[in-house]
Amino acid sequence: MIRNPRSERATLNVSFSILVKASRKIHALEMADFLLNKSSIIMDQVRMVNEEGADKLFFLENIESIRWDYAEMTEYSNLFKAVGHIRLTLRTDKIPESMEIHLRDNDYRLPKSAMKDRTIWVIPTTNEPAFTQVLTQSLEYYVHNAESIPFIIAG
Repeated sequence: MIRNPRSERATLNVSFSILVKASRKIHALEMADFLLNKSSIIMDQVRMVNEEGADKLFFLENIESIRWDYAEMTEYSNLFKAVGHIRLTLRTDKIPESMEIHLRDNDYRLPKSAMKDRTIWVIPTTNEPAFTQVLTQSLEYYVHNAESIPFIIAG
C-alpha cells in the first residue's frame, strides 16, 4: 500500500445566470433546475486560468450544491434570466511542496470570453451544453496531509 503524500483540493463557488424560455418566473426556475442539476451535469474537469493567462485543469470530485435564487424578466417575451449558485469540490494533481505556494499565489479563475469581457461558462449536461454567464466566483484551497488521506492500493 502506498500513501499519497499531499493532495491539493479546492472549492469553487460560482454565481451564474442562464437564459431559459418560460411563461412565468416560477416556471423559469423550474426549467433552470431541470437543465442544470446534480444528476444532469456530466463534467469531469474544469479549466481555469490565472492573471498571466496560464491555464490549469482542475478535476471535479463532487458537486456539493446547486441552488436557484431568483428569475428576472428580460426584454424578450417568454425569456427569463435565472440566477443560481453552484459549489464544486475540485482536485489538482499532486503538487510538490516547493510549488504549492506558487499555485496559491496565482488566483485561478474561469476564463473570460474572447469576444466580450465576460466569463461565459459552458457546462456539459446530459441534454445539451448549458451556456451560463458567471456573475461572481471564488476558489478556496485546502490541503490534505498524508494522515487525512486513506490508503491507496497500488496494483
